Amino acid sequence: MALVGGEVSGLFIDYVSLKPYVADGKVRLLAVTGTKRSPLTPEVPTLSELGYAGFESYGWGALFLPGKTPPDIVARLYTEVAKVLQQPDVIGKFKDMGFEIGGTPPAQFATQVVGDYGRWTRLIKSAGVSLD
Repeated sequence: MALVGGEVSGLFIDYVSLKPYVADGKVRLLAVTGTKRSPLTPEVPTLSELGYAGFESYGWGALFLPGKTPPDIVARLYTEVAKVLQQPDVIGKFKDMGFEIGGTPPAQFATQVVGDYGRWTRLIKSAGVSLD
């Protein structure tokens, strides 16, 4: 709201939150933080394309389960959710909201989560950010 209201001149935020304001012309997208352009906004360059290589970051949503969930249950749930996420009406709804559907396998996603946690922890500490 601060961007739309003119209180700030720019920010990093997910596309889902901005999509209605982009559609109304109240906000202009300057770049995406991924390693490639988004299929949802193919006209918007990456930060790397603009000369800011090394600043890649992704927002993601996920389904998490308790840590002690048996592997066969995890595999079954992953398979069933992946099937649902391939249905044209589901794809359409997610796209309309501004989401790109992923579907990263559980072991690969777990590695990503651990990596993201480490990356952001280091960044927060090096910047001296505190909640005080």
